[in-house]
Amino acid sequence: TPPGKTLDLHALKDEIKKYGFDYIWETAGKQLMLRNYCDYSHYLEQKGALKTYHDFLLTMGTNSGQAQDPAAAGADKDFGKPFPLEEKDYMDIMTADKIIERIKKRPADKPFYIFGSFCSPHKPFDPPVSYLDSVPYEEKNDFIPGDHEIHDAALKQLWQKRRAYKAMIKLIDDQIGRIMDTLEQEGILDNTVILFTSDHGEMLGDHGRLQKSSYYKGSVLVPFIIRHPDFLNRTSSSSPVETNDIAATILDIAGLDPQAVLSRPWPGFQDIVPCRSVMPVIRKETDSIRSFAFSECNNEWEMTADENFKYVRHLNYSEPGNCQETLYDLKKDPDELQNIINNSAYEHAYKKLKDARDFIKDTTPPAQTTWAPLINQAKVSSRK
Repeated sequence: TPPGKTLDLHALKDEIKKYGFDYIWETAGKQLMLRNYCDYSHYLEQKGALKTYHDFLLTMGTNSGQAQDPAAAGADKDFGKPFPLEEKDYMDIMTADKIIERIKKRPADKPFYIFGSFCSPHKPFDPPVSYLDSVPYEEKNDFIPGDHEIHDAALKQLWQKRRAYKAMIKLIDDQIGRIMDTLEQEGILDNTVILFTSDHGEMLGDHGRLQKSSYYKGSVLVPFIIRHPDFLNRTSSSSPVETNDIAATILDIAGLDPQAVLSRPWPGFQDIVPCRSVMPVIRKETDSIRSFAFSECNNEWEMTADENFKYVRHLNYSEPGNCQETLYDLKKDPDELQNIINNSAYEHAYKKLKDARDFIKDTTPPAQTTWAPLINQAKVSSRK
């Protein structure tokens, strides 16, 4: 297989369109481009710039997906180096360009739905140079402490990463602004629902960790912002929600029953999605849709949390009966530094969230670990 073409997403577009999509322009993700070939890869290849970007990515280290020790930050050389190509060719600027293009070319006789996914501010931290230059470099040792002190060399690398991270967020803000301006110019801003969220955060040195896959708030708390033209009341809620709830919310907005739509017999694919629409909160019919939220990661930990407390079960498959537990008081200890699991004064909170974890494990089907099949794959599976 040629480098960068383990999975040729560009060639799969016609198959994916059979699910009902009118248009697809796909980016594989930055470092995923080193093994997969997407529309963005194709664009850079046509310009003769793909190898340059691949070589740049190789200097930025791997995306482990795991929370790492900042002391090892020097190993990946990702110090917030600027994007090596022209700014207009930056992945997220091009994604915004494509979204704007499709808004302008939308069918005039029916509603439209656009799923636009930006890669920033994901690692590697590679903003265009103009954005990097717009953010000052600051040396503030205000990280939430971890188990080990961060040495001086790692601190400087973290400050460089922070600067690049802020620059990437500024870039995404600008792209969202461009999209909002287009909706307004097209006269459809007040007839369009906008939902902005993310799949995970970034530890950036807090608790002595980098990247994602952590149960701390820097990793698991993400924005979930809805602009609904019928409910422009600028309210906020701290009640628990899960990323599962995005699908149910979109279907509810479209006037559909989420569970009826999602419960389809895909061969080999999970057809039960434990999601709930947040629209009852938006419509002020209720204050919350969940009493707690659940999260888990790679058979390493399971977490339940409400507005006041967070419970974490650290899995130990070598000694199943010896799993460690932590409990945090999120009101008194928002930085999640004090484990109060052995404090009898919090027995009620511990039991509530542990029971919630047990309920989820008993009633929710196993996590889906493969993608939904393509149409042809589904037909083959159904004949077996």
